[in-house]
Order: sequence, then structure tokens, then C-alpha cells
Amino acid sequence: MKLRRNGLASARTTSGEEVVGTRDVLRVPGREIRWEDILAADWDSETGVLTVSLVEPEVLTYELVDPALLLQLVRERVTASVVLSRRVPLADGGGFTLMARRAPGGGEVAFTCEYDREVDPDAPDVVESARAAVRAARDDLGL
Repeated sequence: MKLRRNGLASARTTSGEEVVGTRDVLRVPGREIRWEDILAADWDSETGVLTVSLVEPEVLTYELVDPALLLQLVRERVTASVVLSRRVPLADGGGFTLMARRAPGGGEVAFTCEYDREVDPDAPDVVESARAAVRAARDDLGL
């Protein structure tokens, strides 16, 4: 791990590519990912693999060497992007998690829903429940 110009922390992959965390993005080989677009980041210390799950369904993995400060930064920046997280149960069982997120430096709040596996996000009652949950969250946040 080392500090990088334009970056707050970095680590190399086992193949020699660099993963860099900045104030606004996580730079991984071939792309930049805004912190608010990361749903979760998990570290497996046994395998040395960082798994980054994005809000848009995509999972990226990186085998890192000496990532201690980068892992701390990822945890801090992803957490800082979460404005609200709320579990919404559905009448027929199951539910979803509503998340309100924004860039850690500020900006517009974006809402996303993470649905339970058995929930059809296109079902009319689910769509209406999600809309109602977003309206309630916007009111709670004063938006």
C-alpha cells in the first residue's frame, strides 16, 4: 500500500495493476466507480480478494497485495455515501431494502431498491410499494 498523487490510498493486484481510492471514486483496472455506486465491498483475508458489488447488478473481484489502508478507505467512503437504508416488508411476504445514497462530497440523492430473491420488482403492488417508500424517505430527508 502506498499513498498516491490524486489518490488517498492504493494497493496492487497480484497481476501488478493498481487499485486507487480517491475522494470521489474507486479506480480499478479499466474503470472508475463512484463510491455511491458501490452496494457493498467485502474482503476475504484468507484469499486476499476484494469483492465489489455494484448497485447495478455487477460484481467485481480483485486479488490485492497489502491493501490495509485501501480497505479502510473503501469502508469509510462507501459508508459515507449511504444517507438512509430502510427495510420495507411486503404484504405477501419478502420485501426490499430501500437505500438513499449520494456522493460523500455531496450532491443529488439517488434511491435504489434491493429486492429479496422471491420478489418480482415489476409486479404492480411491488412497484407501488417502492414508490411509496421513496416518497416517505424523501419526506423524512426533507427532499
